[in-house]
Amino acid sequence: MIQVARTDLSRALRRLEKGGAELLRPLGRDRLEPASEADLVSGQPLYLRMPGESRPTRLGEPSEIASLDDYLNGPPAPLKEAIASLVERGLVQDGPDAYKTLLHKQVLWATDRTLKELSRSASTPDHVLAMDFFGGSGLDRGLAQGERARCLKATAEAGLVSRWEAYDQYARPRPRLPVGSGVSVPRLLVSESHLENPDQVVQADSEWRSAFFRYLAPVLSELGTLDRSVYVPDSFRSLDGPFPLETRLQCAAVLLSAVAPTSKKPWQDAFNLYATAAQASQSSLELLRNCELLAGSVSLGMASGLAQNPRSPHAEVKDRIFEQLAAATGSPSVAAGAVETLRIRVGEESQQERLDLFRQLASCLSPEQRQHAPALYQEILANRLSHESLSVTGQRYLQVLSACAQLGQPLLAGPVFEHLQLGISEARIQPDQIPGLLAAGVMSGRFDQLPGQGGVRLEPDYAVVGGVRLKGRQT
Repeated sequence: MIQVARTDLSRALRRLEKGGAELLRPLGRDRLEPASEADLVSGQPLYLRMPGESRPTRLGEPSEIASLDDYLNGPPAPLKEAIASLVERGLVQDGPDAYKTLLHKQVLWATDRTLKELSRSASTPDHVLAMDFFGGSGLDRGLAQGERARCLKATAEAGLVSRWEAYDQYARPRPRLPVGSGVSVPRLLVSESHLENPDQVVQADSEWRSAFFRYLAPVLSELGTLDRSVYVPDSFRSLDGPFPLETRLQCAAVLLSAVAPTSKKPWQDAFNLYATAAQASQSSLELLRNCELLAGSVSLGMASGLAQNPRSPHAEVKDRIFEQLAAATGSPSVAAGAVETLRIRVGEESQQERLDLFRQLASCLSPEQRQHAPALYQEILANRLSHESLSVTGQRYLQVLSACAQLGQPLLAGPVFEHLQLGISEARIQPDQIPGLLAAGVMSGRFDQLPGQGGVRLEPDYAVVGGVRLKGRQT
């Protein structure tokens, strides 16, 4: 076997040398001399100067000769064509070395010298094809996600992101992508699903900029922070949200203006007040009224004690809760909005028990869905039976959530849970029946056989409970 490998290596080397390549070995400092096939098994460092290349390629191991032989003498392939395109445009300096790097599962770096040495990494052949698609020739040479890549490229062509930001999103997707120029105004955050219609995103970005200058800019200007690096929490600049973006910005301006004169962390305090108002609001009108009410209480000095001592008696507890929630959800803004809810005592359970339940909820959701974890926790509070502990109710909800997740619809667990809780309270369902009912629902792919009038039927984005259609959260 070893002899066969050496023979193949020798053949590959001879093909390379016939094509003009040269095998080299070190000779003193910064000098190289011709090497022979015998040097392949010597263990010393070896180099291969490819035809047309001034800089020799270092061989990490002799077997890499086969990779270089394939690059030079093998049949055309999309990866080799993409690398050649990147070399032609100066994004990659050494084609053979780049090919060898990718085949040995190492990271390849490309540098766009027109953008102040901006570098991007590729760790798979598909990433290299994407590099060429977004920043090179623009050709789709067989991308694994071609339609998605074309959607992202259209977003770049619309001026919403740069071509390399589009590449980053393709290679390493984020739940929300910053779009827009970012000049004077923080960038709007959108989910990738919105990018299917770039014209709508362009319109949304225009509306975002207009609302920013109408509501937030005057307040920030008074604070002396209106510049390109101005900070605005994600919840106030995300296209997705429980309330219209313009309403959220107006609320942010009202609250920020109220807390700024006395607060050392005005955005944090404004957001905490906003989270409190949002939890108590079911419409944009209610949200605005509640925010104005909270702003008025601050302006009237009702929080003067906090102004003199910004650290409340429960500040350290809140900090610990926030840190654990942020780790569970991956979102500081979601965590900040859930801190007060997690401090609500239901019975004799400890604070840690409430945190553990929340973390279990969050772990059942995908990263994109974890923004809904606070609302799911509130569903447990809202549907808890008076004679049951939070722990018992919470574990039952987790069973329902797990069953709905197996059907691909975790965010529609609420209607099913509410139906089951009502069935228990009316003695139509016994608690020990629920695991079997859920298992049967998962096996059949439906929950409309649950006891009670109409049962529960889940559809992709809504549920029918007792014959009534209830809209679910979008994932």
